[in-house]
Amino acid sequence: MSYSELGGLNKNCDYEVIEELRNGYGTGPVVWDALCQEYLGTKEFGYNSKINELWPLYKDKNIEEYKRAVLVMTYDKSYLKKDNFSRFAKDCMSWIENYKPKEGRVNHWKRIAELIESNPDNEYIVLNCTSVCENPYYGEFNEDKEEYDPIDLNEFYEVYDVLNEE
Repeated sequence: MSYSELGGLNKNCDYEVIEELRNGYGTGPVVWDALCQEYLGTKEFGYNSKINELWPLYKDKNIEEYKRAVLVMTYDKSYLKKDNFSRFAKDCMSWIENYKPKEGRVNHWKRIAELIESNPDNEYIVLNCTSVCENPYYGEFNEDKEEYDPIDLNEFYEVYDVLNEE
């Protein structure tokens, strides 16, 4: 079964796993499905039919910021800078309050909020929603060193910086 990883990056952008969250359906798909139902009129579990319409919803300033922040965090190459850890943890809790986890269904957003609110000793926090694809936060594999090179943060984007773009 797939899993999600909440990870951290140090100042050099070296990646470390903060926590592996079993069953990847508890991160991105929870958000995608809820937002597609609410804003794009899909039925439950119908988000794949509107996924390309979902991605740009983060730009819609008529949608509450906490929803847009949680959505952007599910994107590949997004990250949080340390100054925004507490803010994002609050946005996660707003998400949980407004989209109550369904009984018998996996939902990792409360745990993500707790982990981020604990202010881990990282400069940046990242979320890789699924283990099915390669984790972009590992960087490129260096054959000579037989390890991953750190990522270039300039090729990634900070959640709240993206939300504040005009």
